[in-house]
Amino acid sequence: MPVISLGGTKTPSEGGKSGPGAVDASSESRQAAIAALQPLQPLLGKWRGITRKEVSDFKGIEVPEWIWDLRTDRAHPALVMSSPTGVYYRQLRLTGGGEPDKFHLVATDAEGRERRMEGRLTEPVEQFQEGGTTVQSKFKLQFEESGDGKDRWQLAIAQQNNDRYLVELSRIRPTGPQRIDTIGHQREGTSVAKSDTDFGERKCIISGGLGTISVSYKGKTYWVCCTGCQAAFNEDPEGWLRDAAKKGTP
Repeated sequence: MPVISLGGTKTPSEGGKSGPGAVDASSESRQAAIAALQPLQPLLGKWRGITRKEVSDFKGIEVPEWIWDLRTDRAHPALVMSSPTGVYYRQLRLTGGGEPDKFHLVATDAEGRERRMEGRLTEPVEQFQEGGTTVQSKFKLQFEESGDGKDRWQLAIAQQNNDRYLVELSRIRPTGPQRIDTIGHQREGTSVAKSDTDFGERKCIISGGLGTISVSYKGKTYWVCCTGCQAAFNEDPEGWLRDAAKKGTP
């Protein structure tokens, strides 16, 4: 079963520097990568997914969780989904594509195969109000697997509001995409990354999303939005506070 690597693995992009307080020469590119993914933060958190098709006479149920991964490759932060019971895929790793509205996705399917995809926002991020003052987000990302194999995937992530999204999974055929299934996801609990920006002291020191976990350094408390940001902050608090100061974050 694929496992998200969140700790300590050096990559060439780290320039050989690691450990608390290490100066990361790629800080600016790292912050740019985080900024590119920030509009997609409503994905963060724990979800309950149900397939539309029956699997062995029952609907397939999965319990995915999206977090920030800021440690596997420090220069290329990612939004990562882990779904140990996923029917079709067990992990999705989403990174920026270097151009506005373009992204990369690595999907690890249920057999352990990595499927590398490129995609874009086919429906741009849109904010709207629902139920009074709650600010919601919706968007649609569509990816196609690279290469010319016969079993290539098309995968779309359609965020409908802060608490619901769909994954539309298809196979690419000469006549067009052939739908495999649609997996509907409902959030468990409260959104950890609402689309408004006025979080006050509860603003994540790393991502700028809604802080749900407190972290401490030198007697002062800060907030982070997920366990991925928590792990990254605890590994290098001075580096992240330095980045926050550059952005003017308290």
